[in-house]
Amino acid sequence: MRLNEIYSPEFIAQFGDQQRQFGDLQLLNKSPYVDLNGIADLLGLQLHYENLKSNESGNFDEVAHTIAINRRDSQTRQRFTIAHEIGHDVLGHHVFSQRSSDLGAYKSILEKSNEMAANNFAATLLMPRNLLVKLVKGAIAHLALNASGLTPREVDQITADVARELAVSQESMTYRFQNVRMFVKKDD
Repeated sequence: MRLNEIYSPEFIAQFGDQQRQFGDLQLLNKSPYVDLNGIADLLGLQLHYENLKSNESGNFDEVAHTIAINRRDSQTRQRFTIAHEIGHDVLGHHVFSQRSSDLGAYKSILEKSNEMAANNFAATLLMPRNLLVKLVKGAIAHLALNASGLTPREVDQITADVARELAVSQESMTYRFQNVRMFVKKDD
């Protein structure tokens, strides 16, 4: 499946001159599906795994076209950091960007705004809604659940399964499901 089949035209348009090439990229045939290395290559970004400070997940250096990732972080954290730093590049945040686990570490409103935009970009890149729908339907079928009457425990199981498939944390998946309004009662 090509990326232009799972991402919205608005999301793809953010890739500017590379939007056609981005849309033509293929999902991986197995977990984690979204090929961050291929996307980084397309954008001319090099990934470097380094020993960074414990509160530092990674950084993006626009001049050197590099993303440094903390090699001590979990795979899920590393994937989110890579997607987040790709977001800084695609969104045109033209400063040296350092990802911290503490939003209070950012001094200006612009820095905080850029960080929140990069987080949203990363969530969309790693967990596109159309792919989520497909994976959730697959999990419901695999677990033989009643899709119209899921219990909180069953939603938690689906969340864990889909998070594992996409190599993201359960916390990120929970937030993403909330943001795309999945598992919302019809009267909400």
